Formats: sequence, structure tokens, C-alpha cells
Amino acid sequence: MRGRLYVPKPAFDDLDALNAWLGLRCEELANRPHPEQRDRTIAEMFEDERSELRPLGRAFDGYVEKRVRVRSTCLVQYASKVPFYP
Repeated sequence: MRGRLYVPKPAFDDLDALNAWLGLRCEELANRPHPEQRDRTIAEMFEDERSELRPLGRAFDGYVEKRVRVRSTCLVQYASKVPFYP
């Protein structure tokens, strides 16, 4: 998909313009014939499969935001479950 959407590399003035363009491109791609069932579109196949999809779970916060002080030596202390050995 990256090659279909981003080659050549598009340029936009802001995120709204990029999102509008991506929405149009996704609709265009969804209306192409399905690779296995050529008489149906990708969007039609997705609608048929939608009921089989698992519901999304709760939101995943992959980080903890916390204010910390930076020491005069430019060191920042943070908590990590994985030990870091330089």
C-alpha cells in the first residue's frame, strides 16, 4: 500500500489536506476489484467480513506522561521495566 499511496511522494500544506487526499485515495482503492473475487469490489468484501471482525478492546496507553526534572548534567531519570546497560 505504501507504494500505491506514497510514490511519488505527495506534498501537502497541512494535515487536513493530507487527510482529505488519503480519504479519497482509500475510497478509490476500496472500489477496485477484489484480487480473488473479481466480480466484487474490495469494499463489498469488507462489508461482508465486517461482522466477523473482533471488536476493539479498550484503548492502549503505551506510555506514561510525567513531569520530571533535568539535572544540570543533562540526565533525565525515568522508570523502565527493561534494564538499560550502556
